[in-house]
Amino acid sequence: MKKDTDYPYGAYKCHLVLGILYKQGVSTEDELKVYSINELNAIKSVIEHFIFFVQPKWKIACDRPGSGNTRNIGGGHRD
Repeated sequence: MKKDTDYPYGAYKCHLVLGILYKQGVSTEDELKVYSINELNAIKSVIEHFIFFVQPKWKIACDRPGSGNTRNIGGGHRD
């Protein structure tokens, strides 16, 4: 089976996760309203208060892959 990485999983020096936390915004806007191109700045975002972080994979989930690939991060059981 061909994976979407250049080298075997264990050959990498580390496995990092880029994480993004955010808060769902509260909107009272009419979701069906149509905006013109000149009104783009008036469109309120549905998400706000972003926090970006990078951590080793094991700190986010566990220290072993659930299925042998990074697509199923945290699939392994934490003891």
